[in-house]
Amino acid sequence: MLGRLFGASGVLAVGFLGGLVSSASTTVAAATMAMHGQVSPAVAGRTTVLASLASAAINLPIIWRVTRNRVIVRKLILEMTTVIGAGAVSVVVDRVFGFSEIFVRWLLH
Repeated sequence: MLGRLFGASGVLAVGFLGGLVSSASTTVAAATMAMHGQVSPAVAGRTTVLASLASAAINLPIIWRVTRNRVIVRKLILEMTTVIGAGAVSVVVDRVFGFSEIFVRWLLH
């Protein structure tokens, strides 16, 4: 139903927000929607990636509160920003060019 109301972009946005709470639950929800034909397997995969990236980002404030070490936190922010940026770019590129749809069709034939 979510896919019908808001389309793939809405599913991706909700997947990112869900990842801030629980990337595992969000991944299960995306897989279930794909299994029931509510979203494509490619959208479910992208949703999983975005949920994982959100989950990684939410750890930075936690690390800061525990360590209070500016050097460590600064290094982690740089590394996590790189990973999150690369992941976000890969999701956008896949959404534009549809590589995952092509791969899924190839696997099913």
